Amino acid sequence: MEYFDICDEKGIPTGETIERSEAHAHGVLHRTAHIWVTRDVNGRRQVLLQQRSFQKDSYPGLFDTSSAGHIQAGDEPLESALRELQEELGIEAKGEQLHFAGTFRIRYSEEFYGRPFHDNEIVFVYVYQEPVNIEELQIQKEELECVRWFDLEEVYDACLKSRKDICVPVGGLKALMDYLQVQIPKKMIASDFDGSIRWLHDVTEEDREAIRRWREAGNLFVIDTGRSMESISEQAEKYDIVPDYYITNNGGMIYTGSGKNLLASYIDPITAVDIMYAAENIGNVVSYVVNDGYHRHRIIVDEALKDQRYPSLEPDLSPDELKNLGRYAQIVISMDTVEHASETVKKINGYFPDVLAAYANRYVADIIPKGISKASGLRHLCEYLFFDEADVITFGDADNDIPLFHFNKNTYCISSAEEEVQKEACHTVSCIRELIEQNL
Repeated sequence: MEYFDICDEKGIPTGETIERSEAHAHGVLHRTAHIWVTRDVNGRRQVLLQQRSFQKDSYPGLFDTSSAGHIQAGDEPLESALRELQEELGIEAKGEQLHFAGTFRIRYSEEFYGRPFHDNEIVFVYVYQEPVNIEELQIQKEELECVRWFDLEEVYDACLKSRKDICVPVGGLKALMDYLQVQIPKKMIASDFDGSIRWLHDVTEEDREAIRRWREAGNLFVIDTGRSMESISEQAEKYDIVPDYYITNNGGMIYTGSGKNLLASYIDPITAVDIMYAAENIGNVVSYVVNDGYHRHRIIVDEALKDQRYPSLEPDLSPDELKNLGRYAQIVISMDTVEHASETVKKINGYFPDVLAAYANRYVADIIPKGISKASGLRHLCEYLFFDEADVITFGDADNDIPLFHFNKNTYCISSAEEEVQKEACHTVSCIRELIEQNL
């Protein structure tokens, strides 16, 4: 059995140890060492990536950091890095040939073979810049399939855009880039959808082409919306928009462009049921929609009223079934007027100030966990990608976009928005195409 040193937030051992499977079952903080093998070819910086064995439980067959492994109990990071480099690649390095580039944190949860896997690591990053001929490497066949040289810029772009064949942790790549003093300029647009990208019930071809040009230039495009993932992915497909990430539920959920969940936030179940009961009894409510983090479920409250937001969403669960769902990422109450929606938001924020945040979004009240907003979701995504917040541009049109307008100094509001909302942003543009043209 393998044992690890339990460590603190700085990577310093606490004096306690834990068996490997227990560390991953319970998310106990421990240490690993990552080694980057690099070279220069005709002025291009390249990194050596290993293809993980197809027999691996996690990320089989994907390209990963040059060499990496857990630091065993009682070992030092450099000692472990030297051993991993020799065992996995057959490189007999000396201590002075490994250059310390810093540390970063890895924390995520997955499920492998029906069991939860909680990784929680402080990673010590080293750089190896000595000549390497990959044809002469003695690779550890049990751990990897092969090795390949990649341009550093390609790997960085692949990490930011969640390319499916590469699983390099972007934190390690950023540590390497900082050590090498390599800068690869990138920008990110985080845009609302309804009323911003989609306005007057359509997305123009000019706007779609501008988004394509933005991404082709190597930049990131993020849809930051109050919609569920189920709903916004349908819209993206309908209008042929390919975002790199989705921030949904007004910041409560984050997904990669391919649909992998990166963040999940839920309302307390008892509070959620209270809100559903209230929606059924307060009056002026057309319907309410409960979002479980991906799917939407609609309950019609008053068939005599016109539903401005969800006229075509058919109910698929009964009220009792919905109240027993157990997971509630967002509740949207659809009102008969804009004024009643605003009044409902004020009441919810007054009655549940410590646990809920409600936003007026035209005819509806969007209700999410306290502390969640489109800006908090965006900030979490930037932390996940180690992306500089100063390089983010935001775009919106309504009250629930106001947190985005306070994100930094690169905030834009569409000129068709209400004047009071426009005042919250730093800039005003007529459409997203104009925003992109100003920033490309």
